[in-house]
Amino acid sequence: MVRSHEAAEQELRFQGLVEEGRLPVSRNNLFVYRMDDGAQFRAEIERTSADADLVIMGLTPDRLADRGVELCQRFPSLRQVLYVIAQERVLIE
Repeated sequence: MVRSHEAAEQELRFQGLVEEGRLPVSRNNLFVYRMDDGAQFRAEIERTSADADLVIMGLTPDRLADRGVELCQRFPSLRQVLYVIAQERVLIE
């Protein structure tokens, strides 16, 4: 999920990673959602990911420091969640 003004750029970026084999998922399982509202974000995660075997969520160190474990407990209906935290941007090679 990305902010609306970043959606087109991020979708192309992820499609490129899939096509290059750097992100091992099917393009059919890659979705970029435009979200600018926190409540809308949570509802959409619950709606689209409740049946997923694995959900990958990115966190920033600042948000983790501000909200702590609450960030990891806000989607209790999801099966498995992998949280990715990076201090800086990481290039996927």
